[in-house]
Order: sequence, then structure tokens, then C-alpha cells
Amino acid sequence: MKNFCEIKNVVFDLGGVLLEWNPEKIVAQAFDNPSTGNLIMREIFLHPDWLKFDGGELTESQAIRFFAQKTGRSEEDIEKLMNVYRNSLSPFPESIDFFYELKKEKFKLFCASNIHPSIFRKLTKSHQFLKEFDGVLVSGKIGILKPNPAFYKHLIDAYALSPQETVFIDDKPENVDAAVLLGMHGIVFNTVKNCRRRLHELRGIV
Repeated sequence: MKNFCEIKNVVFDLGGVLLEWNPEKIVAQAFDNPSTGNLIMREIFLHPDWLKFDGGELTESQAIRFFAQKTGRSEEDIEKLMNVYRNSLSPFPESIDFFYELKKEKFKLFCASNIHPSIFRKLTKSHQFLKEFDGVLVSGKIGILKPNPAFYKHLIDAYALSPQETVFIDDKPENVDAAVLLGMHGIVFNTVKNCRRRLHELRGIV
């Protein structure tokens, strides 16, 4: 006989789950030259230095100067890149419908994302649903990135969550695995349909 769970809390990642996150598309939109695009991908988005920004070690203006010096591009070029990046983080309509579906069912909804707080603040001005979470934890504010266990402990403590009543949804398996190690339920996101089905399975809903 299966033991089903009483899930009260749903924690969402942002990029790749609720918002589009496509570095290749961002770079292609910001730079016409393929060789320049490859440089930007290699030295910014695919480089560990990007985590300094997501982790809050750099302000947005500091990141622009840092990446300009690193790549040999002008600060204007990198500022354009950052604007394209921010504007590219557009909601997935089906995911937002799912968000409101869960909200209507009275789940407590939380956001847990590796993102700079200035980027998140600007996104909230454009997307209403980002203002409707019951709690938000962004890496750049606390200086800790997923999948560091301290990130999840901070989330649990900040909002007094019971891990056994919480499901963590993220598109990266390593981030989900870290949540599961701390007692939460985990769903690796690929489609809303599969995510909904897996949540139903956890709750014992056929």
C-alpha cells in the first residue's frame, strides 16, 4: 500500500520552469557576430563568473564593468546584453496557468531561484504573478546558490516549512536532489503536464 503525502507547499524555480531561460537566444539577439557570441557565451553565461552575479557578489553596474573588461567589449555592449537578458525572462503561459491553478487550490506557493535581486525586482514590475508568492528566496540576496544545502535550509527556516509537506520543482536534477536530501519531495520539471501528473501521484490523486 502506498503512503501518499499531504502537500501544502509548492516551491518553484524560475528560469526554465516559470520563465524562459535561453542563453543562446539572448546572445544571438544581443550580438550579430557569431564569434563574438561564442566569446560571450564562454566568458559570461557558461563561465563560473556568472555565478558571482547570481550570487550577489556583484551589483549590476559592477557586473557590466567586470564582464566588459573580461571580454574586451564596451560597457555599452554588456549593458545591452544585460537588458536583453532581463527582457528575455518571459513567462511560460502554461506554467503561469499552473501557478494560478495551484493558488486556487490553496497551496502555499514559494519562489526559490538563482537570480540577482535587482533582476528579480525589475521582473516584478512587469509580471504580476511574481508579486503573488507566499515567500521568495533569491540567491543574490542571501549570497548562497542552489544546490548548496544551506540555500534550502534558509528557505525552510525563513518560512517555517515542513519538508514533508513541501514539494520542490526545478528544471535541474541536481537542485531537486539537494531538496530531497533535506526531506522535501522533488519534481524535475520538463513540462507542465508531467509536473502536474507527478504532483497528483505524490498526493495520491489518480
